[in-house]
Amino acid sequence: VPKQVSHGDLLRVLRALLEEQVPVRDLRTILETLADLLPEVKGTEELADAVRQRLAAALTHRLAEGSKELHAFFLDPALEQALRTAFVGGSVQAANLDGDALRTILGKFETCAAEAASAGHTPVVIVSPDLRRQIRDLVCRFLPNLAVLSHREVDGNIEIRSLGRIGL
Repeated sequence: VPKQVSHGDLLRVLRALLEEQVPVRDLRTILETLADLLPEVKGTEELADAVRQRLAAALTHRLAEGSKELHAFFLDPALEQALRTAFVGGSVQAANLDGDALRTILGKFETCAAEAASAGHTPVVIVSPDLRRQIRDLVCRFLPNLAVLSHREVDGNIEIRSLGRIGL
């Protein structure tokens, strides 16, 4: 594995995972994922997303706080489509959102995070895989404790309880 995974690649992926509070104890899975994907996937963000998917069980169980249920919000399809359109360049910096729209969207995420916390749950939003990173980048400065998961990062052995939809 050391020949396939450089120290730099490993450190960048671990840093990306730790920034989002993803458990990194399972180094075997992390290294295997990197070794499998490095020949074809070069970007640190893409590699970190692939590792997140392989660590779905640990990630989901941490957010479920030992329960067999994960309480989460989902995005309304209209909001997902609006965000997909807004993230033209694939990043938050390139997002085509005016200040009012951005404040409105962040306010809705903030309300949902507060509702989850007041109900005693870790604030979690489950979104489409193609939007997960951009949505996390959008909300992380304002809501650092809001976990943003893609559908692919949810362990199939956990029951999802919807707390509602975040819409326009």
